Amino acid sequence: MFEHSIPVPRLYRFAAKIAANISNDEGSLKNLVYQAKHPNTKAIYALVAETFKRNKELEFLLKRSKLLENEPRFNPWLARVLITELLWRKKKLAGESKPVKTILAYQQILNAHVVDLHNKNYPEVDKDNTGDTAPLLPPHTKQAAKAMALLLFYSILMFTLPFGSFYATKYILRDSFHIDGFTNTAMSVFAAVLTVNIIICAYAYQAYHETEYDDEGNEIDPNAPAKSNLNLKTD
Repeated sequence: MFEHSIPVPRLYRFAAKIAANISNDEGSLKNLVYQAKHPNTKAIYALVAETFKRNKELEFLLKRSKLLENEPRFNPWLARVLITELLWRKKKLAGESKPVKTILAYQQILNAHVVDLHNKNYPEVDKDNTGDTAPLLPPHTKQAAKAMALLLFYSILMFTLPFGSFYATKYILRDSFHIDGFTNTAMSVFAAVLTVNIIICAYAYQAYHETEYDDEGNEIDPNAPAKSNLNLKTD
């Protein structure tokens, strides 16, 4: 039985609550982090994201160490968050609360099973994901960056091509067809407006057919039935 005479650090409590809410499909990571109104949203986001990334490893470690069996009142998501922080993030835990001390008491056992995990073949765990390295950018961030780059590209086209088409049309009509005055100006303006609309249509078409990816980098099939799992939603 846990007597929380010393409170668990807020970072861990908030992260555990957010992770539990995500697992129950009660919101996305981004929304829940900002709704929590913790002063260090970046740290919470990173800790929860890493916890879900290590989900298979955490299940393996909890099963092998029998931590939750021996400590039945331990919040499972708090345990996952603390183990993630201890083994893969800061390599240490802050505070002197009972849950923190409990995880630290299991540290050697957990480390032994991590070594065991590296040295033996366990098909239920992706061994390529057991190192301490992580992608520089998560897939959803890459997708957002790509969208911003696309918007910037079409913004440049919107600024330059209409001017080019206007003056090119004006020059061709005047020098090649000897059309000048109002007719020349009107046709040049029409060419510029047509160019703007072509750019808008091209952008809309490409944005509509843009491939979407989930947080594990897998392509999302819009026609596939929804699945109930622990996918980490960010939008």
